[in-house]
Amino acid sequence: MLVFQMDGVANGEAVSRTVALRTHDAYRLIATMTALTALALVEGKATEGIGFAAEMVDPDWAVSVLRQSPSLDAFEIADRRYGENAIEEGVI
Repeated sequence: MLVFQMDGVANGEAVSRTVALRTHDAYRLIATMTALTALALVEGKATEGIGFAAEMVDPDWAVSVLRQSPSLDAFEIADRRYGENAIEEGVI
């Protein structure tokens, strides 16, 4: 399982987004993203040059394709206001 938390501003409000990816084999997910990046370059959907896929490939397109990929067992997104606790502390 891979979990990423990203904090930033959306629509003028500070937000926090957590993304959880579950995959049986990480190498399949890496290979899928590598293939998507190559496809984006061939189809003119990515900027040319050297860089990170996240900076070169349209993220909405990549996520929509990855969500349908058999390399992922689960893909979940949770949004909340920045500073809100994701876990209620002190509650049993």
